[in-house]
Amino acid sequence: MKIEKNKTSKIKTKCWDLFSKIIRITYADWRGYEVCVTCGKTDKWEKMQAGHFVDGRNNTVLLDKKLVHPQCWNCNCNLSGNKIQYVMFMKRTYGLTDKEIEKLDQKKFETKKISRKEWIIKYYELLDEYNEILSRQ
Repeated sequence: MKIEKNKTSKIKTKCWDLFSKIIRITYADWRGYEVCVTCGKTDKWEKMQAGHFVDGRNNTVLLDKKLVHPQCWNCNCNLSGNKIQYVMFMKRTYGLTDKEIEKLDQKKFETKKISRKEWIIKYYELLDEYNEILSRQ
């Protein structure tokens, strides 16, 4: 694929697609199953989604591994992230306080400019990470 000929938005989408797979594969067990962090549903990683703790898909939070975790379609889409349960997960997993949760939530208002070149570099970094994960399986 010649990524250099793609528009920035397409490169960003390709980055998200790879990042989403990385998140979902990383949390999967040896059989390829993972658990939704908000409701506990178990399913194959391919059927799960990478759900953002912070609303919005701006560049500040889009590819932040601490803010993206496996979620089932129902929690991520129908329940808009199932936020109450997601907050509980974040507190349990990372030991976050209410104040820290509020600070993370404010990231949805931050903006971060990423150039086309930076997106291309990020894409190849993610591709390397994805291939490394696959080689270990």
